[in-house]
Amino acid sequence: MWINNQKILRLMFYYFKILGFFPYVYDRSEVIKKSKKTIIYTIILMLGYSVNFVNILISRSSFVRPQETIFSATVDFAILGLEYISILIIWIYSITRCSQLQCIVKLFIKSIEYTSVTMKIELANIYDDILRQMWMVILFFNVLFLTVMSADHVLFYLENKDYDNVTWIVFNYPRVIAFNYVMVYIYFLKILKRQFYFMNKNISYLPEVYTDKNSFSIEVITIREFNQLYLDLKDLIIMSDELLALPILTALLLQFLNIILYIYLLLIFILSKNYYWSGLITIGWILMRISQLFFSVDTCNSICYEANRKAKILHELWALKRPDGFKEMLKSISLHQLQEPVEIKLYDALNMNHELLYKMVGIITTYLIIMIQLDQQVQDKEKHKTH
Repeated sequence: MWINNQKILRLMFYYFKILGFFPYVYDRSEVIKKSKKTIIYTIILMLGYSVNFVNILISRSSFVRPQETIFSATVDFAILGLEYISILIIWIYSITRCSQLQCIVKLFIKSIEYTSVTMKIELANIYDDILRQMWMVILFFNVLFLTVMSADHVLFYLENKDYDNVTWIVFNYPRVIAFNYVMVYIYFLKILKRQFYFMNKNISYLPEVYTDKNSFSIEVITIREFNQLYLDLKDLIIMSDELLALPILTALLLQFLNIILYIYLLLIFILSKNYYWSGLITIGWILMRISQLFFSVDTCNSICYEANRKAKILHELWALKRPDGFKEMLKSISLHQLQEPVEIKLYDALNMNHELLYKMVGIITTYLIIMIQLDQQVQDKEKHKTH
């Protein structure tokens, strides 16, 4: 039996509050506003996590894992630091960027008003589906994260009896925050993508460009209103990029470094013929990290494709049908949108499209080859010394 959407929203709302990155309450006049109690709670989390991070660095420098190399230890320390920075940035942004988030929510509500009655009904159904999908994905990956993390802790303890389990549990379990934060951003983009999709689907029914003016099946929507909807959705993408660029960038960089480390460890396990629990846990981490990284980049790429498709459709309508009285408007709008396509760029540098995935694969492959060769050279030198 499906949980109704109100309960799903409430469950996610309180779960994100527990994680500390949603210190807000619903307010009719401002949509959302800061909650003093949850802000204090988030600040306490920040202070406690900072103290715990110092203890983690001390603990990590006190032991060496089996089959650990200089490279894996160095990357592990870098990941620990980046994990701490990433979570801290998310908490700080959640406390200090409420006004920007209010603007995004208000503009999102405004964009709904530009759609037709039919589109609103369809979008409501789509929102229900996306909301359920978001809940199921977040639930699945959070359970998977906690399961793999728990298994990892058990394995650590078996490897090292002096392992400070409590300190590491306090540090490791909040690492799910970055994952959930990115997932909220992804599903926000998926909702915008659906709006672009329905807008493109209904463009041909506009009275100004439709060839048979006696067969309208939807509410009359002008080209200008569609263009305003497009501009509002584009502004939502730009505003969300500006607001979330730093936390999203650090979270994705974190996933990238984790993928490098865990693939490297998996290769070490394979070369040493250790296929049991260490290898299985490592595979679990690899699958989680790769899936989120791919899901993030693919969603950004697909929404840009759907948004830019509108300009191509309008340009084809202008070029092929050339409706009387609206030639110049169609030409102007389509050319402007073709010249300024929708792109998701973090700090105007990192373009979130499929080319980024290809570059990442190349970088990961290169680094792994170099580090395995260096490890092999070190092993050869040690063997030579023993002889």
